[in-house]
Amino acid sequence: MKIAFIGLGNMGTGIAQCILKSGHYLIVWNRTATKTDPLVAPGARAATTAREAAAAADVVITSLMDDKSVLDVVQAGDGVLAGMRPDAVHACVTTISPDCADELESLHRGAVSTFPLRWLGGQMRPRAGGLLRSSADRPTRWKS
Repeated sequence: MKIAFIGLGNMGTGIAQCILKSGHYLIVWNRTATKTDPLVAPGARAATTAREAAAAADVVITSLMDDKSVLDVVQAGDGVLAGMRPDAVHACVTTISPDCADELESLHRGAVSTFPLRWLGGQMRPRAGGLLRSSADRPTRWKS
């Protein structure tokens, strides 16, 4: 499986390291490009845009600051939706509002891609591979 990881703060870097250690192909992007260095050294590929990262992936994971940062990165001309393949899935591990989740669902429906995660929570210990629970509400793949 090819995974794109967008947003390499403390939580994002920890999760991305676990993905890389599991042997999956990983392409990473962060607004501050140097944050990709610790993941590129052990084998991840750095993208120059979120669009490039999304275009290379079956699953796109975003770990960003808030609703605005998620929507900005998803909707930008060089953002996630511009690059996502129709069969790809977007998993947002950012704490977002229900309104933001609804907006993401609508955006993906229009792009014929999938946004199945409505909330994500649990004990977050990404570097240790800790417990993570998720709820998928109305997981649907939209077709044109």
